[in-house]
Amino acid sequence: MINPGVVTLASLNNIEYLQFPYRFCVEDNIGEAIHIHYKDIRLDLSTKELRELSTALMQTVDDIVNIDGFHSEDFDPVFLVALSSYLPRLKRVERKEIFLEDILCDTFDDDGKPCLRNIKHSRVFKALCGLTTENDEHVIQFNHLKVATAEKMTNQERLMYDLEQVKKFGYPKGNDLITLFNDENVIRDGQHRAACLYYLYGNIKVPVRNLIFSELDAGIRETCNDDLKNFERELYETAKKAEVVSSLFFDIGDGFKAEQTLCCINNIFEDKVRRVRFDLDKIKNIKALRFDPIEGRFCKTKILSVKSDNDNFKLTSVCCKNNPDGFDLFYTTDPQYYGAVEGNISFVEVEFELEIVNEFEVQCAVYGLNEQNSMKSALIDDLNGKCEWYANTLNEKDAAIESMNNELYSVYHSHSWKLTKPLRKLMNILRRIK
Repeated sequence: MINPGVVTLASLNNIEYLQFPYRFCVEDNIGEAIHIHYKDIRLDLSTKELRELSTALMQTVDDIVNIDGFHSEDFDPVFLVALSSYLPRLKRVERKEIFLEDILCDTFDDDGKPCLRNIKHSRVFKALCGLTTENDEHVIQFNHLKVATAEKMTNQERLMYDLEQVKKFGYPKGNDLITLFNDENVIRDGQHRAACLYYLYGNIKVPVRNLIFSELDAGIRETCNDDLKNFERELYETAKKAEVVSSLFFDIGDGFKAEQTLCCINNIFEDKVRRVRFDLDKIKNIKALRFDPIEGRFCKTKILSVKSDNDNFKLTSVCCKNNPDGFDLFYTTDPQYYGAVEGNISFVEVEFELEIVNEFEVQCAVYGLNEQNSMKSALIDDLNGKCEWYANTLNEKDAAIESMNNELYSVYHSHSWKLTKPLRKLMNILRRIK
């Protein structure tokens, strides 16, 4: 079967300050399985297996850190990833109480320059008061999803969600504490919670988690040193040259399955035109084929040619925007072309161009598609309104005609009409004589 969509559950590649050099993400392929992508390796897991793996990995992190009071499950997963390079220097975990106005937040001064100010000057608190673009409904969060639809929240939705959570469950919810480092009263994680508390209750004293590190002289979003920057840059350049895989799934009557796949290795960063060939002569009773030009990346693809010994076979793109230049811009990281097979087929050879695109370009395409759909919907509503007006007008005219017909019928069948019939005949004779 063709999966109707792919939901990115987690990704290290869209978090700019991490600068993660390889592809690593977890996706829910609706109708198939959970996919974990690392470089060009893909693990297929059920939801149960994913939970078990997650639990085991978090327990492993706790065992490695081995500090009293440190538990991976107490931290936001994205913050935990950013924190990972500092954990070897973690000495202890403290819990203390502090007034909200004594906490500092990263924000901007009147000239737009980054600075540290207390919570009442933070962007999040101002957004709750409706004073900044922090609650812009068009800005998308990368690590907060809607529970019902798994869509990424906008800033405004995330802000309102956090506010309702604080109202409903109070603070802290479990061990979900605002996090500080050493003797600094700077919020490292939990600014939204702090702003919501200040917005609701004012300058109250709240419990916070204080992580005590040795030799900590850089913020969580800063790279430790130039050597690490150079190392990450080298890793990124190496990753760009990594080989990737094009796949051909074959359906023999029981749908598309991971074990029913042929693969062809490519390097998409070298040749502009890609050519892949899949030999199918040993596979019988093929009902359909699905071609995935690349696994796990947003891309746009132009199919230049499809050759096979089945004259009726052709590939059709799914879940994409067909651009005028011939490229198909895919809305998911699992680009697919589908083709039904009638009769025998022993090989498929595909020649195509492929360009990697970033998630922002895809979001713009989706936004444009939504805008087009909105315009079409408005046009349809307008046409429906006009059709309804014309229908009502016709109904009114039909009713008027029916009323006149009824009146004529009454006249023609009245006694007076019958009694005056001789007189009408006489009048007709007189008119002919004249």
